Amino acid sequence: MVFCAEVFREKWNQFDAIQHLSYFSATTLARLMAEVDIRLEAQYYPYLETPYARPAEDLRVVREAMALDAMGRRSEMPRSPSFWGNMMTLVFRKDRLATPA
Repeated sequence: MVFCAEVFREKWNQFDAIQHLSYFSATTLARLMAEVDIRLEAQYYPYLETPYARPAEDLRVVREAMALDAMGRRSEMPRSPSFWGNMMTLVFRKDRLATPA
């Protein structure tokens, strides 16, 4: 997510309110949960398994957007495509509290 968001910035498609809200990265959530003794067990970034995945086309769009940005032509950039990291599934675990004897 970070890569695609950085390339597209204001044209990143995940800023579309209600449908695509992303306030936290996996790292941020893991830090917040660690404060209450909940740890990140697993993380998964579905992309290829989604109907939005078009890896070759998505990489082409990102490559062209980076070229436009390098030429100072951000206004010509399209909105971002779906990209690995835009969606995530995180699994957290809270250790059982010890019961008094």
